[in-house]
Amino acid sequence: MPCITRRRALQCCAGLLAATAGCNDIDRSAQPTTQPSGGAVGDYETVALRSDGPIVADNRDEDTDGRRSVSALLRSASEDRIRFVADHERADDARAFVEDTRFDDASVFVEQSRVGECYHREVMSASRSGNRFSVEFCEVLRDAGIACEKDASDVQATFVRLPFAFEDAPEGYSLGYGGNCPAAGGEER
Repeated sequence: MPCITRRRALQCCAGLLAATAGCNDIDRSAQPTTQPSGGAVGDYETVALRSDGPIVADNRDEDTDGRRSVSALLRSASEDRIRFVADHERADDARAFVEDTRFDDASVFVEQSRVGECYHREVMSASRSGNRFSVEFCEVLRDAGIACEKDASDVQATFVRLPFAFEDAPEGYSLGYGGNCPAAGGEER
């Protein structure tokens, strides 16, 4: 009988794969700093709005009421890429957030999508590599005092001020939606 069974060898391999899955050059436990040539950034700011229907719409979309999913990069204050389609109480906060952006060295990424009614989506990390960027989102369980239904969902529009500008349209971007957000110390919350 061999010392290591096939089952044990497969368990070890699966354990090694699980341990290395998701490893990359972004250390999420430390607060990264801005790197002009690319890499992780930690000095982004966000404003999030929540509603039972669309909050913003992409002006390139023919659907006048807006879709529930929108992703748009604003590279200048005069860029008319999105419009507000809902009369949201904090819409002025989001407009001011965009207007207060210094687009010479920053840009604003707008992401709108469904989120579970009992959760709030947060930005976990942002990074840039050349003429591409990436934003990773995670979810936090909302305060127990907020009424919600487990199987219901809302729409959340998140405005992210990225500390880098693009003269030309970026070649591409990636969005990630992870599970629970890590708390201080790296544990999930």
